[in-house]
Amino acid sequence: MVKPFEPHRAAAAALRTAAAAAAILSAASGCAYSTRNGLPPHIKTVAVPMFENRTHLRSFALGIEREVTAAVRDAFLSGGGLRLAGREDADAILEGKVLGILRTVAREDKYGTPIHARLLIEASISLYDVREGRYVFRDVKVDNRMFRPESGAYNLRFGESEDMARREAAREIGMVIADRVLEEW
Repeated sequence: MVKPFEPHRAAAAALRTAAAAAAILSAASGCAYSTRNGLPPHIKTVAVPMFENRTHLRSFALGIEREVTAAVRDAFLSGGGLRLAGREDADAILEGKVLGILRTVAREDKYGTPIHARLLIEASISLYDVREGRYVFRDVKVDNRMFRPESGAYNLRFGESEDMARREAAREIGMVIADRVLEEW
């Protein structure tokens, strides 16, 4: 005797097969969430010496290296992952250079007066593993737009200042740098 076709049993079997295949693919691809960073396991502390100012715009960019260095340190303090340490006691040393700070006008009114402007801070970072005596990564370029595309934007009509935008851009490049150090290399 021939068994009649039962669509609900066929659908259930197909669903079980698809679930099993998804589980196998997920396990094989290594897509598991981890709270561990991508650094070598012995790196638990980092020193962040003062960044270099390589902007060549001395009057406009005066002190930007202090702002970015402070922002990077704050990002490590608030984000966890690595503890800050002095150069002598650290497992790794984060070296950084502020390469540029660019001011652009995003929008003008009909008379050519700037309404909306943006600051872009560009930097280069290297992480030196003290114990191994080698660089984990070297000369990685970052900028504050990597945090969010509208980073450093300010609207002059709403009373927002360039100083406010500069502080925001420095804070956001600090977070970008801390994230880059902790991501898997």
